Amino acid sequence: MKKTPCILIAGAHGFLGARAMERYPSAIGVDSALLRNPGEELRDFVRTHRPELILNAAAISDIGACEQDPEGSYRANVILPVTLAQAAQ
Repeated sequence: MKKTPCILIAGAHGFLGARAMERYPSAIGVDSALLRNPGEELRDFVRTHRPELILNAAAISDIGACEQDPEGSYRANVILPVTLAQAAQ
């Protein structure tokens, strides 16, 4: 029997992430508090769980929301993926 890989899903409560969680019920959803301020706590979370796969479904795709909150958009769409990639190394 094939072993299910450890999957970590960032944005597990969003449109794409929720569907991924349905498909992979044993996946680990990342708490949204860790995603709002990606930093050392998120890196520690990833290092603790040592996932074989990270699916980053967390993003702000609404252009209006990005224009209203450019710092939050930058954090979600740039800093978060970079932090996840660094933690995965």
